[in-house]
Amino acid sequence: EPLPTIERGITIDGTSSPYISTITDLAYGTIYYVRAYATNSEGTSYGNEISFTTLAVAPTVTSTQITSITATTANSGGEVTDTGGAAITAQGVCWSTTPSPTIANSKTTDGTTTLFTSSITGLAYATTYYVRSYATNSVGTSYGSEISFTTLAVAPTVTTATISSIAAATANSGGTVTATGGAAITAQGVCWSTTPSPTIANSKTTDGTTTPFTSSITGLTVGTTYYVRAYATNSVGTSYGNEISFTTLAVAPTVTTTSISNITATTASSGGTVTATGGATITTQGVCWSTTS
Repeated sequence: EPLPTIERGITIDGTSSPYISTITDLAYGTIYYVRAYATNSEGTSYGNEISFTTLAVAPTVTSTQITSITATTANSGGEVTDTGGAAITAQGVCWSTTPSPTIANSKTTDGTTTLFTSSITGLAYATTYYVRSYATNSVGTSYGSEISFTTLAVAPTVTTATISSIAAATANSGGTVTATGGAAITAQGVCWSTTPSPTIANSKTTDGTTTPFTSSITGLTVGTTYYVRAYATNSVGTSYGNEISFTTLAVAPTVTTTSISNITATTASSGGTVTATGGATITTQGVCWSTTS
């Protein structure tokens, strides 16, 4: 406060003149008022008043715990517990995949209120990040305590191999897991059905956990169109590759002969039933005969 007296803070600097006084234990970023004083038997007198402001220091900030962690985002924040005697010009959190991140790394900018929240975005899945709050004033930037967290895994990514070795009842395919999603693959293979977008609820193979993998598709019907997708499963879920369709090969038809009837000296009646077309259109049918088997 102005007009300080010896009842407040003082130095005692001998009796010679002029004298030098060292003022200590001051608060940073604070205005002080100073007057010289001299005391004799008659009393104390004061010199003219001078004011000055102590220098500011970098602020003090604490980091908020990480919450709402997803595969690519998380929340944090911080609290400026001491401005350091100068106005806060920027604050937020900074992060990286290596310890001790700074504002030269990725960061948020979250106003200038004492308590702030921060949305951390643009993260990679299943990755460990290191986070620190920061606060900047005219003196410099300070950092809060470091916190680490790991983003969540996601479902894997898989592609479907081209169909090969197509036969009447079998074919080959497979796939490649191009990204595990950050969690171990627990099952993979191909699934198929006679309607588009097959899933593992339809027919499927199970082909280990290495990639790429090959799959043998069996138990198919002749001359039938099938839809195939590779699949891969991790702890998050199951993903599917691109869909491929193919048609199994046809086979010769199956036919039964009707019993002979209406036998005369030169004619008789018979016929037949096509019990399976073999997957291709019947182009001709009838009976054939000879005097030998």
